[in-house]
Amino acid sequence: MAASQSRKRTLPVTGKSPNRRARCEVPRYGPLSANGEGATSSMNDGAGTPNGDETRNPVRIAPDAGRTETAAQRAHGRSKADFEPLLTGEMKLLEACRLGKECRLSAPASRIASFDAMVAAPDFFETAVLPALKSDGSARGTQPPDEFVSSFLAFAESFHGPAHPEDRGTASEGLKKLYANFKDKFRDEMAGWRAVDVDDADMKVRGGFVRFLALGGDEQHPIHELGVRLFGAHVVPDQDEQTVAIDLSGCIVTTPVRLQGCHVAGTISMSGGHARSFSLNGTRVHGIDGQSAEVKGDLKLGEGFLADGPILLVSARITGSMDCSGGTFHSLDADAADIGSNLLIGENFVSYGRVRLGGTRVAGRVAMHGGFYRVLETIEGDRVHARPRAKFVLDFRNLTAREIFLGPDLPTSSKSATIIGSVNLVAARVQSFIFEPRSLPKMSIVTPDGKRDCTVTLDGFRYEHLGVTAGNDLLESMKSLLDQQPSRHLDVAFRPQPYEQLTNCLIDMGQERDAKTVAQWKADRVRWQEWLLLGRDFVTRASRPRFAGATAAPWRKSLDPVLGVLAWPLTALLAAIVYVFGAGVTGVKWFAVNLFLGAGHRQWPTYVMFFALLFACGYIYEQASHTPGAFVPVDKDFTLNARKERTAAACGSTGSDSPVHWTQCASKVLPELPEFRPYVYSADLMLQVGPFGQKRAWEPATASDRTVPIDLPLYGTVEIKGSTLHTLAIAQSLLAIVLYILLAKMLTTQIREK
Repeated sequence: MAASQSRKRTLPVTGKSPNRRARCEVPRYGPLSANGEGATSSMNDGAGTPNGDETRNPVRIAPDAGRTETAAQRAHGRSKADFEPLLTGEMKLLEACRLGKECRLSAPASRIASFDAMVAAPDFFETAVLPALKSDGSARGTQPPDEFVSSFLAFAESFHGPAHPEDRGTASEGLKKLYANFKDKFRDEMAGWRAVDVDDADMKVRGGFVRFLALGGDEQHPIHELGVRLFGAHVVPDQDEQTVAIDLSGCIVTTPVRLQGCHVAGTISMSGGHARSFSLNGTRVHGIDGQSAEVKGDLKLGEGFLADGPILLVSARITGSMDCSGGTFHSLDADAADIGSNLLIGENFVSYGRVRLGGTRVAGRVAMHGGFYRVLETIEGDRVHARPRAKFVLDFRNLTAREIFLGPDLPTSSKSATIIGSVNLVAARVQSFIFEPRSLPKMSIVTPDGKRDCTVTLDGFRYEHLGVTAGNDLLESMKSLLDQQPSRHLDVAFRPQPYEQLTNCLIDMGQERDAKTVAQWKADRVRWQEWLLLGRDFVTRASRPRFAGATAAPWRKSLDPVLGVLAWPLTALLAAIVYVFGAGVTGVKWFAVNLFLGAGHRQWPTYVMFFALLFACGYIYEQASHTPGAFVPVDKDFTLNARKERTAAACGSTGSDSPVHWTQCASKVLPELPEFRPYVYSADLMLQVGPFGQKRAWEPATASDRTVPIDLPLYGTVEIKGSTLHTLAIAQSLLAIVLYILLAKMLTTQIREK
C-alpha cells in the first residue's frame, strides 16, 4: 500500500449536505513511524465560511510522488484533479451530480419512434422476418431492420429450435409467441444500451470517475444526496487493458447509483461492498461480481439489461427487491443470498445459463411471470439408468421464500414460462406454490446428441398452500408435475415425500377426496417399486452364480469359473423360487392393502367386502338349511345322550342312517335351542363373539358322504359335500379377522396423518 495513504477517516463535505460522509470500507494506513506504529493525522473541523470553505489542520504524513497531500486524506484516495482533463460526458455528469439532476448523454426517442413505426406494420412479420429464415437461421445483414431480425432469429433458435427451409412463409404458434416477447425486449434495449454510440466521444465516461462520484467526490465537488444518475453513457475502464470498468469492491457507497441505458465496456465489481441502491436497468455489462455485497435498497437488473458474462451474487444481502424482469443474462448465481423483499425473474426475463438460488432466503415472492430459461452447458447422464437428462436450468435447492409463482402474470396472458432444461426444488420451503401447467419444462428436448429428458426434482420440497392459475384443474396439474420427476425417483429409487407433501397439503386445504386419490398414486408407485426391486434382485442372483468361492490354491481358483457355470442352473432355480415367493407376498399385500384400502384412504371397499361376504355366506347357509342333516346342534350333551334319539324320532327319523332335519323341528322339541336363522348365523361368524347365540347353538355337519344342493342365481344348482359347509364357516371367520386387520390399519394410517 502506498506510503502516502492515511488511516481510514471521514471527510466533511461542503454544499447542501455538509454532514454527509463518503468513505471506503477498506482502511488506508500511513507510513510506519520509528516505533512501528502507523502515522496518524489530526483533523479539526472549523466553522464553515460563507462560501463553504473549511479550515483544516495540516496532516503530518510523508507525501507520495505524483499525489498531493489533500488526496491522501480522502478515503478513496482520489480527487477531481486525478481525472483532468475531464471528458465531455464527465463534465456533464459532474455538474448533474452536484445539482442532484439526471445526466442524459443519449437521445433514443427518435430510434424508438422509427422502431415502433417499423414493427407496427401489419405485414412486417410476414414480409421481413419469415423470408429471412434460412437453413442456418441467420439473417441477410447486420443493419436495421436486419439488426432486429437477426437478433430475433438467434433468440428463436435458442428457445424454438433451428429454423428449417420448410418454415419459410409459415409461422407456428410458438414462433409467434417468441416474436411478441422479443419485440418488447428489443424495444427496451433500443431505449437503453442499443442507443449508445460507442464511437461517440461525447458519450464516453471513465469507470474510475463514476467510482469517484459514487464515493462522494471531494471537498470542492460534493455529490448531491440523490446520488449518481447517468443515462446513455459509454462507460470504459480507466486503462484499456483492464477488464473491470467500475470497481466498488470493499467500498461503502452512501448515495444511490443509477446507470440506466448505459454500455459498460467491462465488468462491475462490488464484492464485499455496501451500497444504498443500485440500478442497471437497460444497461449492458460484461458481468457483475457482487459476492458478499450488501445493497440497502433495491437492485434493478431489468428493462433491457444485458449481461454478456455471469452475474455473481453469492452470499449477497439485498434489503429491498431484486428486479430482473426484462433482463437478459448469461447466468445468474445468487446462492446463499438474502433478499429482503421480492425476487422478480419473469416478464421477458431471459437466461441462457443456470439460475441458481441454492440456499437463498427471499422474504417475499419469487415471481417468474413468463420468462425464458435455457441451459447451454453440456448434458450430463443419469447414473442409475444411464439415461441422459438436461442440466438444471432453475436450481432452487434449499430455497426459502414466501411464495413461488411460475406462470403468466394474468390468467388471460399467453406469456407462460419457457423452460428448456430441468428444475431442482430439493428441500425448498415456501408458504405458497402457484404454477401454470404450460410453464412446466418440456418432457424432453432434442439436442445434437439426441433426445434429453427434462425433469422437476421435488424430493423434500415443502409448501403450505398450493394453487394453479385460473382455468386449470389442480389435481391434473399436480399429476403432470409429479410425473415429471426424474425417472429414478419414480421407480427403483422412489421418493414418497412429494406425494405425502401433496396429500397433507390437500387435507389442510379441505380437499380430502383429492388427498385420497394422491395417496392411491403413491401406493401404485410403491407397488411398482417393489416389483422392480424383485426383478432386479432376480436378475442379480441369477446372473452371478457362485460355487466354490475364492480359495488359496491357484488350481482351485482356475476351476471357479467352470464350476460357476455348472452351478448356474441351480442358482437360477433358487433365484426363481425366491422371486416367485416374493412376488406372491407382494401381490397379496397389494391386493389386500392397496386395492381394498386405497393405501388407508379408501374405506368403502372394506365395508362392501364385509357385507358381501356376510350375505353371500348367509344365502348359502339358507339354501343348505333346506337339506336334512346339513346343520346340527352344537350341544355335546344333547348329541351324546338319549335325548338325541327321542328328538330324532319326534322329528320323523326312521333310523340311524336317516338324516334328521334338525333346523326344522329341533327348536320345537327342545325349547332351550334357538331357531336356526341363516343370515344371523353368518353375522355371528363375522362378528366372532356370537352375540345372537347362533354360533353357540348350531354348526355345519362334518359328514363328507352327504351332498347338499345349492341353487345359485344365474348359474343353476350345484351340489357340495356336507363337510364343505364346515370349511366355509371356518374360512368366513378367518376372512372376517383379515378384514378387521385391514380396517385397523386404515384407521391407524388416518390417525397418523392427522
